[in-house]
Amino acid sequence: MSDITREFLDALEEEFDKRYSSSKKIQSLVKRIKDEKATAEDAFEYAKEVGYLRKLVLHDLITDDVLNDGYLGYYNAKMLFDDVLYKDYELINQYCKNAFTQLNKRAGINLKGVSVDYDQKKTDGITECAVKDRYTVTRSETEEAVSTNAKGYYDSSVEKNARFQYKSGLSPKIIRTAVGKTCKWCQSLAGTYDYYEVSNTGNDVFRRHANCDCMVVYSPRKGEYQDVYSKRRMNDVEYKEARKIREIKLQNLEKERNIKNVPGELEKGYAYQKLDGDVLPHVPVSYLESKDYAKRFNNLPFSKEVKGSVVNACIKAVSDNLGTQYESMYLIDAETGSVISKIEDLKFKKKSMIVYPGYFIDELEKAKNSNRKIISIHNHPNGLPPSIDDFMKAYDNAYEMGIVVGGNGQIYTYRNTDVRINKDECDILHAPISIALLDDSKDVDEVFREVYNEYGLYYNILEVI
Repeated sequence: MSDITREFLDALEEEFDKRYSSSKKIQSLVKRIKDEKATAEDAFEYAKEVGYLRKLVLHDLITDDVLNDGYLGYYNAKMLFDDVLYKDYELINQYCKNAFTQLNKRAGINLKGVSVDYDQKKTDGITECAVKDRYTVTRSETEEAVSTNAKGYYDSSVEKNARFQYKSGLSPKIIRTAVGKTCKWCQSLAGTYDYYEVSNTGNDVFRRHANCDCMVVYSPRKGEYQDVYSKRRMNDVEYKEARKIREIKLQNLEKERNIKNVPGELEKGYAYQKLDGDVLPHVPVSYLESKDYAKRFNNLPFSKEVKGSVVNACIKAVSDNLGTQYESMYLIDAETGSVISKIEDLKFKKKSMIVYPGYFIDELEKAKNSNRKIISIHNHPNGLPPSIDDFMKAYDNAYEMGIVVGGNGQIYTYRNTDVRINKDECDILHAPISIALLDDSKDVDEVFREVYNEYGLYYNILEVI
């Protein structure tokens, strides 16, 4: 046979479909998806089985009469592997995406599984392997590469879903388990890791060699859950309390702000967009100071001392600004818990904005130059998720984590983004959010996530136990 034909590829796929449909393992794993009980281990077994079935079909159907004097030929090999390996990718990617969505849901995490990209370079590598000699010589190595490639898409899915959760402010664990008689390299990689420990691109924990059946899974770790964006109306008592707090805050603000502007400081300032409004709903101070509120920070990936500093700063940021449209800001050292700098003084607070004073900017620059890991904390009086500007500040200052606390009791975490969004793109992003927020029937969280996810902006909600 001189060339691979469409008829031959169709015959390959027909045989694969036949074996796929009759596989007891595939039937069992697909049922796990239908029953919404799929796990990471199921996804791994599915990828293994798809790779195994593909390996068998190639072995049985690429016979001597298909080869040219024992050679497959580059054109034939490329046409063949481009076709079948992309189909394997589609099957495995979809299963993993569904499995990780279900895994997250059972953990109380409102995040869907994410897709991985097709790896053309790996397919090209398998093609090169097949044609470097007579196929009768390269067959075994090529077939094993096909099997390993299938498991590789599962590994990529684990890594990408863990990264997605990490960037959303969660603390996923990566667990690598040695299976069978393993080599010293695999044995050295077995263990449990916090994702940030193995988050560098291409980390060996997510790699495997030929014939490797080691299992790599991620365990989603949730914060605590609360009903995020309450749109409840305040009763008369709550309204009067909110009015009273706001009026006191405004009176104090006018008394303490003895200057009309802040020369020099204002030029270095940075404003956060806020929605105009009258009295903003808020939680009682007693809740902020309760153990229930503090417990929501338990699963942050920091030491007990650091989490204590974070909780204190969050309580202060919210309680100092309850019922108003003003903000406070804190920078916490993620390794020691010490306060690097803060903005509490009323003279740097204006309606709908917060001014970065010179001392704050100086301390921030010192911390960055010293490679200190920084946690940024500020409040959003209206309880909305992190703004686009918040994400860009996280990018510019390489924050270890950003935390936004709402006057309504909401707590968001977010991390540095991979790329910076320019001003024009920010304006484009702001538009649909601003329009959607005018419609009370729309879920606020869904509005933000739908727009943000397109640009790789992810946040997490620390939930109530």
